[in-house]
Amino acid sequence: MRNDALDAFDLKLLELMQQDTQRPMAAVAEAALTLLEACQVRIYLYEAQTDTFTLAAFLDGAKAVNIKVMQPRRDGLTATVARMGRYMAIPNILEHPFYQSE
Repeated sequence: MRNDALDAFDLKLLELMQQDTQRPMAAVAEAALTLLEACQVRIYLYEAQTDTFTLAAFLDGAKAVNIKVMQPRRDGLTATVARMGRYMAIPNILEHPFYQSE
């Protein structure tokens, strides 16, 4: 039942995104910020066939939505999660290689 609801949500979101990318991305970012009780949300749209990110939405606690085309680091957390197709939990970002300076 939950998967059906998520599939329906995905289809509706794709339909809306074809008409207007700004409002749906902002709405999803705001909902994620509230749902996760986070101080910042970053959402990327990923095109698997071309291995590129087509759009990104950033939202901080000040409700300032910034939507633009942006490519995250190819070997970073965002690109790795997109290619794997599942989330990753990073328990200690201070020690994880994704967050080490180059």
